[in-house]
Amino acid sequence: MTASQPVAVIGSGTYSAFASDVPSLIAALAAGHYTPSRPWFGSARAQTAMKMAINPRHSPFPAQKHYCALTFRQVLQVLKNVIDQALREAGQTKALLAGERVRVYLVGNGLRTDISEVVAYQDRNDPEDLLYYPAIKKLHAGCYAQDKLSEALADDYHLTRPPATLYSASASSMSAVHLARAAVRSGLADVTLVVGWVDILTQDMLFLAAQNMLGESAASPFNGHASSVLMCNGAAALLMCSESIARHVGLEPECYLDSCVSYQHSGMRDNAAISDFRTIVHSIEQALAQAGINAADVGCLFPHGNGIPISDNTETMAIRKIWGEEGVPVVSYKAQIGYLSTCSALVDLIVACDALKQRRLLPFHSQLPSTAPPRLRLHTNKGSCQLSARHIVKTAMGMEGSIVSAVLSGQDRRV
Repeated sequence: MTASQPVAVIGSGTYSAFASDVPSLIAALAAGHYTPSRPWFGSARAQTAMKMAINPRHSPFPAQKHYCALTFRQVLQVLKNVIDQALREAGQTKALLAGERVRVYLVGNGLRTDISEVVAYQDRNDPEDLLYYPAIKKLHAGCYAQDKLSEALADDYHLTRPPATLYSASASSMSAVHLARAAVRSGLADVTLVVGWVDILTQDMLFLAAQNMLGESAASPFNGHASSVLMCNGAAALLMCSESIARHVGLEPECYLDSCVSYQHSGMRDNAAISDFRTIVHSIEQALAQAGINAADVGCLFPHGNGIPISDNTETMAIRKIWGEEGVPVVSYKAQIGYLSTCSALVDLIVACDALKQRRLLPFHSQLPSTAPPRLRLHTNKGSCQLSARHIVKTAMGMEGSIVSAVLSGQDRRV
């Protein structure tokens, strides 16, 4: 295999309260649906116990109980569900992942215990306490066994090596996509899979509240009114391979990951959600250059767009710097789908692939009016439109400073 082959996206999968698979995801977006949600705390007493000033809403997995982290078996089942979806879309079996030249990347926070289940037992640790307060056992290392999950996936899919685990906050899945593409382009791998899940716990909500990211109003990217991110549990997978492998197994790829670049910035010490717009500009410009295209060739931008005004404003500055007065269509579906944190970029890439295949752009719906400047061409609360260009840019940002930009391109049907 040559080291510079195009990287094709051949399969995807997703699962959340909003949609059980990719077709239902696209159908729900087209219909303008919103993910079901509920208040995080089931009572005022529980809210007071965790010293939270607000009771933000969130979207758990279907049938998931309050303050109850997914078990090892539940996480494994969710991951296998989205992986199998991606394989079915590609028309492949598990055998595709069994070769030596396969790399799998597992993203997310990992297996954890919800702090609300054990915080009351912080001063109890002798044998009698373990007998009468069995929830303490959830602090055992076995409840944080990340290797156990990787090994289970390796066994089930006959991987030659366990998945590489990666966590870089909100940019986790996009950082993994960057590594996956690099593995194929460098000749290290022929097939790559990025898979991850999000299970928001009480400690996450406490941290996000401290960052002024949560509120009780409706979530809405680029609304400019208030920070109110709707956190959502879910899982997603993206299957990629070299173009030669795709054609060898009888596929005609319709989407390619033409570039992906990653940068690190220092951010602001008092708010981890803020990025330097100049770094965002540089990452997008480098992604465009790597793909061999200009800003005018881009049909749409999928920004990080998480709904935090100061973060959205930073991205707005970067967009206006690159695309100027003419602008570019911008979409962010987080008000509808919810914010899947570490997996949100995978879901965006899945929706972007569908847009390229169908040559149309779905609008994103919002319950709040936008206060973004007119030159920011938000494609919101309107009908779908034709996607004339064959390139889409996706950006992602992580709280620890990661900024990743990529160019996703549709098949050139003129050839």
